[in-house]
Amino acid sequence: MMFDDSRSFISGLDVSQLHVFTYSERAGTRMLDVQPVIPQRERQRRSRSMHALSEQKLQAFYAAQRGRTATVLWEARRQAGQMSGFTENYVRVSAPYDSSKVNCFERITI
Repeated sequence: MMFDDSRSFISGLDVSQLHVFTYSERAGTRMLDVQPVIPQRERQRRSRSMHALSEQKLQAFYAAQRGRTATVLWEARRQAGQMSGFTENYVRVSAPYDSSKVNCFERITI
């Protein structure tokens, strides 16, 4: 019930991505006091559910950015003839590799 309420609440938030991790009880932490203890299998199911929600939110955010103009900082890494970088609002973009653009800002249309 609390997990479903939390997931529902988070799904309504205007965030683009979630930081999800599965908790574990560790000696000396307050998680040892939380009752009931959620079985590991259920924790994993919940984690997968939240990761899926995060991916949905990220894809929706990226879709909303299409057609917008942004500034990208190109990174040096080259992979399969492509370079990538992040815009000022953290959208990862890629383009054909061009060594003259590495560590440079460029205005682009996403």
